[in-house]
Amino acid sequence: MILKDYHIHTYYSSDSSEDPENIIKAAIDKGLVGICFTDHMDLDWPETKRNLMETELGKKGIAFKKKLNGLPETAQLPQFTFNPEPYVAELSKLQKKYSGKLDIKIGAEFGLRPGRKDLEKEYIYIKNHYKLDFCLGSLHLIDDADPYYADSWDSDREAYIEKYFSTLLTVVNEYDCFDSLAHIDYVARYLPEMKGFSGREIEEFADGLYKKNALTIDEVLKVIIAKEKALEINTGGLKKPYMHLHPVKQILDRYVELGGTKFSFGSDAHSADRVGYGFSDIKCPI
Repeated sequence: MILKDYHIHTYYSSDSSEDPENIIKAAIDKGLVGICFTDHMDLDWPETKRNLMETELGKKGIAFKKKLNGLPETAQLPQFTFNPEPYVAELSKLQKKYSGKLDIKIGAEFGLRPGRKDLEKEYIYIKNHYKLDFCLGSLHLIDDADPYYADSWDSDREAYIEKYFSTLLTVVNEYDCFDSLAHIDYVARYLPEMKGFSGREIEEFADGLYKKNALTIDEVLKVIIAKEKALEINTGGLKKPYMHLHPVKQILDRYVELGGTKFSFGSDAHSADRVGYGFSDIKCPI
């Protein structure tokens, strides 16, 4: 069983309302020995879905998150980023409180965007200035849109997935601020048709993901191996309907074949009940 969860979100992330202390208590209850908080730091997130975020949060949620980030009531709440000062301060207190019970690390999930070396510089500053222990690198956006939303997808699904991996190749070449590449096949989780697929159709889709994008994925893997970055094994995809790890087995096997030896493990939990989810069923591939 994997005993350290290094991909966890709290109420510092725009898409979570979970108290960090609840995460810690859940991790201890589940027998984990270590966790790392990796709240979303996607600098310059596009404004395309602000109305949806604000509707989901509600007035009380928006007010709470503004207060959490030290913002006045009149300020606009940033999307998918947070103020590192209160974040590190709160988590540092919890580190001391639970010392000896759980190894708690403080990190972030950096959103990588192509052609934005200015973001790379800011991420490096944040990581160094706040002495973050561990940072994930993630691609959440294709042309300023998140594949989480069905209307972000092109009608040509295969071409859209190809574009995701080609963009991923660009950003892993451009950025060095991260320690582990998170959910390398993130796009697969949100194929719009998947909710209507049979089990066989989901398996066919997952099986074909590497085959149809092998050349680009291989290059991504070679880059992170050369840069001595880890590859994340993420259990977030085990939720219905996808029911697969990120990455799928074919990508994971290829990483090992190419000489990859570094891994991190994360549940991508956004609530305490998801901490360590699926960890009892996975093993380190090497």
